[in-house]
Amino acid sequence: MLKILILTLLALANGSKPVLDSDPLFDFRASSIHALLRSKKWTCVDIVSYFLERSALYDDQFKTIISYNPEAIKRATQLDLQFKNDPSKIGKLHCVPFVVKDNIDIRRLPTTAGVKPFRNQVPEKNALVIDRLLDEGAVVIAKANMAQLAIGALYQSDQVGLCLNPFDKRRTCSGSSSGSGASISAGFGVVSLGTDTGGSILGPSAFNGLFGLRPPVNSNLTNGVLPVNLRKDTVGPMAKHLEDLVLAYSVLTSDPSLLEAIEKPIDPKNLKVLLINDFFESFKHGRIDFAIGSDVKPLLDESVVKMKNLGVEIVEKNLSSTELDQLSDLLKSIDDSTLQCTVACLPKSYQDYWSDADRFGTDLPYKRFVDLIQSSYLDNYWTSAFQNSGLDLNMDLGALCSGGCQVFDSLNLRFKEFYAQLVSEDIDALFLPTIASKVKLHAEAQVAAKDDNFGGIAFGSDSAFLSMPSGFTPKNADELDGLPFGMGLIIRQNKMLNGFRIARLYEAKQSFAKLPSSVPLLSRNQNSVLTNFFNSRYSVDLIIGICIFINKYWYKIFSMKFNNAVIQHFTFFNKIP
Repeated sequence: MLKILILTLLALANGSKPVLDSDPLFDFRASSIHALLRSKKWTCVDIVSYFLERSALYDDQFKTIISYNPEAIKRATQLDLQFKNDPSKIGKLHCVPFVVKDNIDIRRLPTTAGVKPFRNQVPEKNALVIDRLLDEGAVVIAKANMAQLAIGALYQSDQVGLCLNPFDKRRTCSGSSSGSGASISAGFGVVSLGTDTGGSILGPSAFNGLFGLRPPVNSNLTNGVLPVNLRKDTVGPMAKHLEDLVLAYSVLTSDPSLLEAIEKPIDPKNLKVLLINDFFESFKHGRIDFAIGSDVKPLLDESVVKMKNLGVEIVEKNLSSTELDQLSDLLKSIDDSTLQCTVACLPKSYQDYWSDADRFGTDLPYKRFVDLIQSSYLDNYWTSAFQNSGLDLNMDLGALCSGGCQVFDSLNLRFKEFYAQLVSEDIDALFLPTIASKVKLHAEAQVAAKDDNFGGIAFGSDSAFLSMPSGFTPKNADELDGLPFGMGLIIRQNKMLNGFRIARLYEAKQSFAKLPSSVPLLSRNQNSVLTNFFNSRYSVDLIIGICIFINKYWYKIFSMKFNNAVIQHFTFFNKIP
């Protein structure tokens, strides 16, 4: 019903005004939004209304959004006044629409993490990353769907269900930042924020045709984020265009030099990229059974050729049997120990999150972790998993966490030493597939299968992983646009500038930014958005919304009031399926 109300109010506000995306300046990027504002033909209210209208019209098909920000238009109005008073003093993200994963705190909006027990978990302060975005003029328009608790075991949220991929609804958005990826792919915002503990940004960005950054772990940026495993949790952006991703990340980290790195001329001869040839062919070694899908192998090969033609210095390497032994043993052992560490630390992490007096005051959703797992609202999967974990919740929770992570911590130290030997310090980035398989069908998404990625190299080495759109599989009757494929760069923390420079050259060679056919521009969507909407099953609801709105407010201006019988008449029809 909220989506119906959004369309009702937008229809009343916009009247016969042309659709924003009919303007030649329009594109799904921040620089386009700023050009539209400078043209004086459009306001921030127009821009935010356009993105709200897109999501309200299309999102029922894909379930990328859990909730909308009721103050988005108010925020846009304030930004319009600021722009009118002094256009020279606007922020870097002025009026850029963001979608934010629903485990990141936004003041006075529920942080549900996709589960019923947190439906009324409403913080009184923003996460640090949200404050930084708002300080630069961003507009948060919605909170994104996600896998429950951001752990990835249950991809469907309690709030809206399973996220469906805009390129093919039969296929996964990946997880756990599913809605953060699919919403930007569908054009419901320009940039999104996701969180990543073990690939939760990488999968959604690769499977939705986006740039996606899992940054190096920075505990400062997770302040105000419902935790999973604080040793590996991180927050990062997704966007159709690299410049928007880097712009957002530069704001998150308060580091303007990052954006400058891709705005200035780039000399490729000063950049060095490592190609490990083993990662470009299927292979088995030890516990690794790496399989490259036949549908994406041509795209992978084309991407390697493209990287070699950028003019950067290429270093090629074949792993020795000893290196493969170490890689297999360490990656798989870390995988084995991750769940134990995560489960052991969740009780303390959650209770620390809830006990922040500035966040919840006395209105705590829960005081103790045990109260959560005993909640009748929690899915039985989680209740059983936590109860069968063998955790002693009566012991000191700090000791429980550190004890449960001893093996995990030791393995990660060993992996960092291995990575330092594998990838020399003069390498700017390691190039490899983000996920070496076709976008999975929903039934396949969470089924144990062959290895299709080496994201664990980034997680274990505490490096960044930047996923980059790298083509589409061939089109067919079910996949009208083909399906997205992504390649990635693993980048050490002290090499982020050069990593972004490499990505900029890569994007400039060929961009794969695409709006799926399932969510066309509103100006191209047959006669008009409102005509389509009146012909849809929601049309009666829209009429009711208009009548109720008029009945409640307009009589004060025009000294007239709708007869209650009319409202009752429309209410009767509203009950018709």
